[in-house]
Amino acid sequence: MRCKFSIILTGVLLLGCGDDNVNTVKNYTFPQDKSMTVGTAIDGYIECAKVDWKDASTKDLKLVSATCEIKKELIEAENKEVQAKYEEALQKAKEEQAQKLEKAIGDVLENTNNLDKESVLKIANEFCEYDISKKDQAPIFPKVICDEEKLNTKAKEIFKEPHSKALGELATKMNFKHLLEDLKFVAQYSKEEPDVRFYNQRPEEIKDKKIQVMFVVNTDKTVNIQKIALYVDGQAKELGRYFIGNFYKR
Repeated sequence: MRCKFSIILTGVLLLGCGDDNVNTVKNYTFPQDKSMTVGTAIDGYIECAKVDWKDASTKDLKLVSATCEIKKELIEAENKEVQAKYEEALQKAKEEQAQKLEKAIGDVLENTNNLDKESVLKIANEFCEYDISKKDQAPIFPKVICDEEKLNTKAKEIFKEPHSKALGELATKMNFKHLLEDLKFVAQYSKEEPDVRFYNQRPEEIKDKKIQVMFVVNTDKTVNIQKIALYVDGQAKELGRYFIGNFYKR
C-alpha cells in the first residue's frame, strides 16, 4: 500500500510541475512587450481556432509548447488565393506558348511553298516529338527528338528557294537549316506543357496548418523562446523568433 501511495504521489507531483511550467509561461510578460501576458497573446491570436498548451520538459530543460491550430476558413482562403494566382500564371504561360508557336509556324511559312498552318503542324509532328528529357536544356535548342532523315527529305520537298540567286548557295543552305530548326520548334511548342513560372508545379491544397512556439522556463522563472515552427500538413519549417510579435497584434 505504501508503495502504491508513493507512485500516486509522484505522479501528482509531476503533473503539478507540468501545470506549473505551463502557467509560468502563460502568465509571463516579456520585457519588450508588456501590453499582455504570453497566454493572452497566443490564446487570443485571431488566426488560431484553438491553442494546445503542453509541458514538454526534458531531463535538462523545462520546456512548454503552445500549438496554434490555424482556422479552417483561413486555410481555405489561402488555398483559393494560391490557386487563383496559379491559374493566372498558367493562362499567361499558355498565351506566351501560343505566341511562340505562331512565330515558329510563321518562320516555316516564309521558307516553304504553298503551305498553311495546319500543314506545317502536321509535318512537324509527323517526324518530331517533344522530348521531356530535354526540358531543362537551353531554350535556343529545340527540345524534340526527330526522324532526321525523313524530316530532311520532307523539308526538301517543301523548301522554297530564295528569289535572288545573288544570295548564293550559302544563303540557301542557311535558309534550309533554319527551316529544319523551325519545324522542330513547331513540334516542341505544339506539344510542350506551358512553363508556369509562378510555381514549379500545380500547387497542392493545404489541409492542416499549425504554428508551434517552444518556450524555455529558466530557474529564475523568466521565459525565453527556444524556437517557433510552422507545420503545413505535417511538414515543418522553422520561423524566426521575431514571429512571436504576430501573436500580439490585435
